[in-house]
Amino acid sequence: MSDPRLTPNTDYLGVDRPGRIIWPHVDLCRTPSGARDRQLLAGADVTVMGEDDTHAYVRAEHDGYIGFVPARSVGSPATPTHCVSRAAAHAYRQASIKAPETAALSFGAKLVARRESDDFIETELGHVPKAQLSPIPHPLRTRLRPPVCFWARLIFGAETHGRGSTVPA
Repeated sequence: MSDPRLTPNTDYLGVDRPGRIIWPHVDLCRTPSGARDRQLLAGADVTVMGEDDTHAYVRAEHDGYIGFVPARSVGSPATPTHCVSRAAAHAYRQASIKAPETAALSFGAKLVARRESDDFIETELGHVPKAQLSPIPHPLRTRLRPPVCFWARLIFGAETHGRGSTVPA
């Protein structure tokens, strides 16, 4: 018997395009709006294998898990420039910790920098303090030796298993 978390259901196939999670985190569910199998963080690369108006059927690139996520949570592929390197971080509407929050981010979330100021990096999710981020190495080196944030899991959810959060040099 095959594992439904790793084997695509042919009833849902029909698309084959790369994507990237653009929300702070999403539940990866075995059925649309079903129970959570795991969670994906911002910046997670996925392959969209099927979609409708409300859900996308995806395969997570880092571990091959398959399931449904909200269709709006999947955006176009982009090369991340930074990852959250603290246990948790916050994104703000403006470059100030006194501004309203736009997102709570977990360790390992991958973000694309739009602009930098002295203390903040503006991303697609808001302004994140530089002290909470680490630059991601060049994509080719990342494939050969992932940064520490590569295998991270969601701090706010139920994801407690994984491959560890350190990578030997």
